[in-house]
Amino acid sequence: MSIVSMADAKVQRENPKPPAKDVQPAGVPQTILNQLMRYIPTESIVLYVAVLALFSPLKAPEGKTVADLSFQGRWITFIAFISLTLILVPLLYLGKARAAGKTFTTPIFEMAVAPLAFSAWALALPDTPLRTISGYKEAIGAALVLGATLLIGVAADALGKAPGAETVATGERRLGRKTQ
Repeated sequence: MSIVSMADAKVQRENPKPPAKDVQPAGVPQTILNQLMRYIPTESIVLYVAVLALFSPLKAPEGKTVADLSFQGRWITFIAFISLTLILVPLLYLGKARAAGKTFTTPIFEMAVAPLAFSAWALALPDTPLRTISGYKEAIGAALVLGATLLIGVAADALGKAPGAETVATGERRLGRKTQ
């Protein structure tokens, strides 16, 4: 899910529409892929990857390891993009809230989730600044993405922030309306 989609989901939570007649049963995820991709801040990731392409490829000189190289530029870029992500979330939500004619409320959950998701995905890329750690393996990046995705998905559902989330035990929507 992009940051724009997170803003859309927040607007939708604040302005729920009555459920359609073909509503999915309570507690059934749409698809595994939706669960994995729901909170990826694609705007930030795409820009980050484009900026990383400007860096020289990481090649260790003879007798040294990649961990011996300078990653200062990559760390600065990574931190700058976390900051950019934090700025984009409320700005994009402000635009969505205004378009829907609603009052702006700070998207706290989305502001916490977006940089976490960005960090997990950015640190999983091949030229991650984590390669400064001697013995770093790409599997660590994959584990970061899976762990962050699971953590964010569970937290979103537990806090009632998941788009279309329904309570499993009662079959009621989080806003108290019965499903069809």
